[in-house]
Amino acid sequence: MENQENFDYNNLDYKDYIRKYFPNHDVSRWNKYWRDGTLSEMFSSNEQAIREKWGLKWKGGTFDFNRMRKFYEEIKDDIRFEDDIKRFFAFLAGDGYFEAHKISYEDFLSAKDLNHPHRKNIEDSRQLTLNELSKIEGGQNYIRIQLPSMGWLKM
Repeated sequence: MENQENFDYNNLDYKDYIRKYFPNHDVSRWNKYWRDGTLSEMFSSNEQAIREKWGLKWKGGTFDFNRMRKFYEEIKDDIRFEDDIKRFFAFLAGDGYFEAHKISYEDFLSAKDLNHPHRKNIEDSRQLTLNELSKIEGGQNYIRIQLPSMGWLKM
C-alpha cells in the first residue's frame, strides 16, 4: 500500500476510502480466476467434465449444479450487483453455503462478516455489508477483492 493510500486507509471514512481507491482498482486476478475461470466453467453445460476436474465433494457436500442455476435465475435481475458477482453468490448456493449457515440471500447481503454472517455486534466501521458496498462507487470492485477471501472457500 502506498504512503498516501495507507494514510487515507487510516484516516478517511471507509466509504470515502473505497470511493477514492476502488473505482479503477485492478481486478484482473478476479477476472482471470473467478469470472473467466471458475465461474465460467461452473456455469458451462458440461457438469461431468467439471466433476472430473474438481471432484464430487465440496464444502457443502456434493456440489449442486441445479441449486446453483436455480439460485442464479432467482437473483439474476438484482440490479444491486454486476453479473459476475451474482454468479459468485449462486456458486456459493450450489456449494451449500446458505444452507450450512441457515441464512437467506437478503440476510447474507446484510451481514457485516461473511465468515460469521449471524454476528450482529460488529462495531468496526470498516465492516460494510454487501448491500452498503453495492451503493458506493467502487463498491463492486471492493466486493470482488473481498469475496475470494471468505473462509468458506479455504479448502
